[in-house]
Amino acid sequence: MGGNSQNVHRMSPSVRWLLFATVLWAGIWMGEWVPRFALVRWWVMPLLLTCAFLLRVKLIPVIAVLALLFISGLASGAFVWHQPLRMLEGECRGIATVRADPIFRSNGTATVLELRHKRYKVLAYGSAGRLLAQRLVGESVRVVGECSLNDGAYSRFDRVNHVVGRMNVSSVSETFSEGSMFVRAANRMRRSLLRGVESMPFGQRALFTGLVIGDDREQSPALVQRFRSSGLSHLCAVSGQNVAYLLIVASPLLKRRSKWM
Repeated sequence: MGGNSQNVHRMSPSVRWLLFATVLWAGIWMGEWVPRFALVRWWVMPLLLTCAFLLRVKLIPVIAVLALLFISGLASGAFVWHQPLRMLEGECRGIATVRADPIFRSNGTATVLELRHKRYKVLAYGSAGRLLAQRLVGESVRVVGECSLNDGAYSRFDRVNHVVGRMNVSSVSETFSEGSMFVRAANRMRRSLLRGVESMPFGQRALFTGLVIGDDREQSPALVQRFRSSGLSHLCAVSGQNVAYLLIVASPLLKRRSKWM
């Protein structure tokens, strides 16, 4: 065991952090099936921070930190998966924040709304759907609807995305809040880009918004299939290339900082 710990110490920092992250991820993933570990969640974190400090000064074997990381992941995963939902059921109303760009589907508008710190899958028809379709992520509207537990075929996938229920919206206010300063700035830039490409053909405009700002809602299934057939489906929406552009712009500042920062 001592030899294994020394081997981990000799690893490059990036490989060591990747190992730590992998062990933590494995613990969180398995936490769904061990609900009892949720009870030790708050006891593990202070001990883990202490061990991280001792590891930095090389006073504790790395294998002990790996074990604690795994237990910490188990506790956190168990807590998240098995905590009471405390969601709204029946009639629900209030100011809800848009958490997914609205999409036209089944003659209605589909999106995700966050109401009282819980997220709901939403499908709205008629005037409520038309008003909701005009909103972007981060904006808030007052809604009235019927909330229910999300227990469909994709409920587990929705839970991973923090969606706990469904909401059939019957009323949406015409007035809305633009959100925080950062949300306002991002959405105003999005709307400016969209206004600038209104003259483009529909298909080209949908591809442009996907490539530049990640908005692929208007891309047709035929267009996506053509990209998939050519092995380029990842280009239908914003890819890592955009991250590379940002890093290039920030590189003069980043080079002046230490590796730890």
